[in-house]
Amino acid sequence: MSEAIIDTNVLIHAIVEESSKHLEARKLLDKLDLWYIPVIVLYEVVWVLRKLKLTVEQVEKIVDTIAKNPKASIIADDGSDTSQALRILIRENLNLTQFNDKVILSVALRLARPIKTYDDELKQETKNLLAEESPRRLRQ
Repeated sequence: MSEAIIDTNVLIHAIVEESSKHLEARKLLDKLDLWYIPVIVLYEVVWVLRKLKLTVEQVEKIVDTIAKNPKASIIADDGSDTSQALRILIRENLNLTQFNDKVILSVALRLARPIKTYDDELKQETKNLLAEESPRRLRQ
């Protein structure tokens, strides 16, 4: 089964037909059997669609369509992903502008799944951290 954490940019490209990556993003989502969508990604989708001047009704319909898709699993945060994201920011000496991405990264680490994203830095960081985590999980 093909599963991945879905980043905001993939959903936005899949939604916005004028996007140069629209078809690519749609194909990426179609190929996956299960989309893990951190709740923060849904919030980011709302914020981006607001900037694109969509109405509340249009945004509600889009978010509802995503959430009700049989492939979608919305991942809530009980606080552990938030805490992990903040620890990553501290460890990497980053400011809070990177917080949302680190929450998504924390979900990927917790679920041990890759992130589908157009953010090359986030993609590489996920690969590196998942590779580090795998041997630790085997030792436990």
